[in-house]
Amino acid sequence: MDKRSLKLLSCFIVNEAKVPTKKKLQLLESIKVASEKELLNFLKVNEALLQEIRPKFKTAMSLSTGGSLGWAIYRKIRAKHDICTKKCGTYELNTVRRQVCMLRCNINETQMMINALKGRHGEESRMHKLQARVEKMKNDLREYEARAKARGTEY
Repeated sequence: MDKRSLKLLSCFIVNEAKVPTKKKLQLLESIKVASEKELLNFLKVNEALLQEIRPKFKTAMSLSTGGSLGWAIYRKIRAKHDICTKKCGTYELNTVRRQVCMLRCNINETQMMINALKGRHGEESRMHKLQARVEKMKNDLREYEARAKARGTEY
């Protein structure tokens, strides 16, 4: 991890710490001038809090390095043309809950396409491809739900 990321992670830890504001400001000032070795020691000392905020940090890093403006534009375009993106949260982070929602929605949309194709002559090959796609999505959904059940949660 580079020094910039270490500083950012240290600032996240200070921000989440339950200490008075004055102490937080002092810690943030010391982080500004800290060496890489000092930052690593700070992270080792605060390992428990680090484990707690790591998901928030990863999200912030992915948005900041990936270009949140480009991501927002991409999601806006998808939402304009895709019902499932709208339904499952246009600007929501790509969590497991959102993935499950997208899978369920895509299964329903594909099933509607299959139902519309039934009875049309010459569309059997397309219908078989769509049915295979539905089966794959159902397998993925079962896998998500099995992992959720193992953790004791539901989607």
